[in-house]
Amino acid sequence: MSHYTTGPKHSGVRLRPMLPLLLLASMVAPLTTNILLPSLPGLAKSLDVSREAAQLAISAYIFAMAFTLLLIGPVSDRFGRRPTLLACFAVFTVASLMAIFATSIEMLVAARLLQALGATAGMSVPRTVVSDVSSRSETARIIAYMTAVMVLAPMAAPNVGSLLDSLFGWWSIFAFCAGLGALVFALAALTMKETRPQGATPPTAGEILDRSKSLLRNREFLRFAALTSTSTASYYALLGGAPDLIIDGMGRTPAEFGRWLIMLGIGYAAGNFLSGRIAGRVGLVRMAALGNMVLLLSGVLMVVGALAGLHVPLAVFLPALIMAFGNGLVLPSTMASALQIDPRAAGTASGLMGFIQMFSSAVMAQAIVSFGGKTALPIGLAIAISGLIAVVLLPPRFRQGPR
Repeated sequence: MSHYTTGPKHSGVRLRPMLPLLLLASMVAPLTTNILLPSLPGLAKSLDVSREAAQLAISAYIFAMAFTLLLIGPVSDRFGRRPTLLACFAVFTVASLMAIFATSIEMLVAARLLQALGATAGMSVPRTVVSDVSSRSETARIIAYMTAVMVLAPMAAPNVGSLLDSLFGWWSIFAFCAGLGALVFALAALTMKETRPQGATPPTAGEILDRSKSLLRNREFLRFAALTSTSTASYYALLGGAPDLIIDGMGRTPAEFGRWLIMLGIGYAAGNFLSGRIAGRVGLVRMAALGNMVLLLSGVLMVVGALAGLHVPLAVFLPALIMAFGNGLVLPSTMASALQIDPRAAGTASGLMGFIQMFSSAVMAQAIVSFGGKTALPIGLAIAISGLIAVVLLPPRFRQGPR
């Protein structure tokens, strides 16, 4: 039996005027992760480091987001959603400017670690704000539509990054990021209202720790956090291995690689759109279970293609499109279910779930690089194993939703 009771929702705050800000802030994390992908082989040569060292610009960034998520959620519960977002994006903007002048991989990674702080707030705070003012089913629907728009960022980011890199050099990517951070900060200052539940006393550090322990003892929260993680890890398995495989292994250009990544956005947007349309009728748990089966299928298809010797981008990205479609079905339902277990601790729940999600993704992305870029088999196996774990955690016969 759950130990949680539903706390008061914030009244008098309209979500619609804040949606442009929430969407833009949510796009920062996937954009600033993916925007460097086509530049990684060239970045390694420019800074005279190995491909594994250059990958740290991505993996360290994801690790930093994972650990920062443990703090951002409780901080937003303690000090409020608005000041948390403003402070973090101020740091993000400054860190982006620091990265412009990096002359070594150590300097670049240090700037990326700070940059991750702002991107983390963009991941956590917007979905907490939606949870503050919406019911569980409404939260799933809004998150589905939000993430459908968010896929514009990973679709566009590699193409924007490769264009900036070819015209000005990789440093210009971070000038772009600095401008984006300043825009989010300005919009937050002008349009964002505080949505932390009214009448709630800001929790002390001890209370936040107690809430975290309670969530970590809650089987339903752990189930949905784990399902969110397996889905996201499959995506980062592709991002970790695909640049070397497509650019170096198959001899394609960074710009062509960026165009192939658009297929991920199309699949993810389609899954999110379908989830937003039918999740209320089908049920969040059944929607997630269906997405898990799709995820498993995509991994199996990629493995079969690799074993058959299909060494072309389509053999990688057609299964990847199916994987992204499955992610679009899974993530809105699992995120909404985890966030609504205790509305009073939505920020803490968002942080814990995000930590589990991003830590597993960072491990996956860095591990895939060590297998090299000669074949898609390691990527396909990683996706298939992620899908299999998800199916075991939430088999299709599972019908009962979160209590």
